[in-house]
Amino acid sequence: MTAVVLTWSPDHRGWPGHYPGAVQRVQETGGLVLQWTIEGLAELPLRSDAWLLGQGDPHRWGVTGHGILTSDPNDGAGDALLELDCLLPFGDGIPIHRLLQAVPEVNWSKPPATQLLPPEYEGPMRTLWSEHVAPASASIDPPSGMLPAQALKRSFVNRFEHDPDATRVAVAHHGSQCRACGFDFEVKYGKRATDLIHVHHVVPAAQLTVSYELDPVADLIPLCPNCHFMAHSRHPHPYSVAELRAMIDDGGHLPGTIVTEQQLRAEAFAQRLAEE
Repeated sequence: MTAVVLTWSPDHRGWPGHYPGAVQRVQETGGLVLQWTIEGLAELPLRSDAWLLGQGDPHRWGVTGHGILTSDPNDGAGDALLELDCLLPFGDGIPIHRLLQAVPEVNWSKPPATQLLPPEYEGPMRTLWSEHVAPASASIDPPSGMLPAQALKRSFVNRFEHDPDATRVAVAHHGSQCRACGFDFEVKYGKRATDLIHVHHVVPAAQLTVSYELDPVADLIPLCPNCHFMAHSRHPHPYSVAELRAMIDDGGHLPGTIVTEQQLRAEAFAQRLAEE
């Protein structure tokens, strides 16, 4: 796995856009894709970890974000797509003195625009990032950047989908069955699984604005983890619940296999929902 440090600063290498707005967008939607110019490296494998090093006032320098370098849209022009999954306000990043202690082989004080992170320091960098970010997160999921890219399947999820109050209102109105396949945790596993159903935002996260106000009944719909994962497997516009039902209706079994009663019930449930 290759990791790279990308440097930006308000004075010299400016952020491609409005930085505070980008921070808010990542916090609200779980991710942001930017076009980033890669300088000084002739070859850089795609799917590389990218750590964002912000500069400015020496007391505010530090690593402010993490992402993955994905496709190269300009075929050798030096630009790549940077898929951000965490971005901190400038000044809240990992400070330079901690970076120098944990990862001394990187030029943190006077860095070039792009530099490789030595392979032996990829683990310490992830650990340092996790220790810095995790205390501010109430999620049970590992902090973004803690695991290498090949260990992850990225799914951009809106923060409203993790709001416990909104979830309770949505489930109270819609019921606890998955609205795509009909799966019910309580029916399958009993009382201990009563509150495990996910909720899904029916409006794509990319379309939400800062002034957006959540309506749990209209905007959130219960989905089981499998259907929720499938919905977000298309980015940035998730599959709709109607599209999930159509997939279930067209699927259900592999060629040459016997369809079970459970599969037939799921297909029938999806068909009924589609006809509502």
